[in-house]
Amino acid sequence: MEIRIRSGPSADVGQLAELLLEVNDLHAALLPGVFRPTAADAATVDFLRGWVAREGRCLLVADDEHGPVGCALVVAGEASSQPIFVPRRWAEVELLVVANRARGRGIGRTLMDAAADWAAAEGAARVQVVVWEANAAAVRFYERLGYATARRLMWRDLAPKPRPTLPRRGFVEERGQ
Repeated sequence: MEIRIRSGPSADVGQLAELLLEVNDLHAALLPGVFRPTAADAATVDFLRGWVAREGRCLLVADDEHGPVGCALVVAGEASSQPIFVPRRWAEVELLVVANRARGRGIGRTLMDAAADWAAAEGAARVQVVVWEANAAAVRFYERLGYATARRLMWRDLAPKPRPTLPRRGFVEERGQ
């Protein structure tokens, strides 16, 4: 089965909503404190359409003979203008999803190669991806493609505490009277 990669207009998001939910369901199962299950309803499709349509983004769609089986959303950017950073252009793959039924056919690799080609054409010197540590299969996939960890986002959960009562601005409490 031949896979064709094409740039998809934001209108494709309606067709891809079910496919995008597969990766969301995986994340919701792995990280229920961060992600929640959702549906391919009109609100989700509208959100995705707006997300894809932002300037400096490219939606890549992988099709087989039955239609879309994967997609990647790539965004181009530039380093902050702060004097500590080297001026550079970069690209980030914000989303990569391959339908469960189509995995193991090289579609993810092909989409990542197409994302790198788009990034290079946009003048990017680097392509990066953010992957959740809990998604071990995705971590291994990106490592096989030559991606390396550059930094980590770390967190710890906090127990809920009551909000402290603070004095109102401009109010001075008088004591001893």
